[in-house]
Amino acid sequence: MEEDVRELINNEVDRDDQKAIPIFYYVGHKFNDRVFVVVDMAEEKTLDVMVCDPLAIAPKTGEIVMGTLLPLGDELYFPIMDFYHFDFEAREELARYFHYYYDKYSKSSNVHETFIHVLSSMLQIERLAQRISKQ
Repeated sequence: MEEDVRELINNEVDRDDQKAIPIFYYVGHKFNDRVFVVVDMAEEKTLDVMVCDPLAIAPKTGEIVMGTLLPLGDELYFPIMDFYHFDFEAREELARYFHYYYDKYSKSSNVHETFIHVLSSMLQIERLAQRISKQ
């Protein structure tokens, strides 16, 4: 009986763990600095976001950010911590290559491994774009 309960709890934790994955988002419409719409770049679906942390940096419209969103209720989501804001000047290059790397790694990796591979690629692209813009 106790083992059944442990297995049930572990399965529930595993399911929740699969939901709490950092994702790349495009910032669409902003109602204000704390409430805005993002587009999940992998699934191309929109989510309404409310940032509760008053110290969080407000995103710009058109910016690409990365973070983990959890449901708040009524189809509203909140980030568990501030988003990582990619360099605004690199957004076009990031958007251009995102699906290539996402498709490449998602075929052979689980969601967490895919995220790490894509994040690494996006950070390299961001760094290269920053170097080019400084020249």
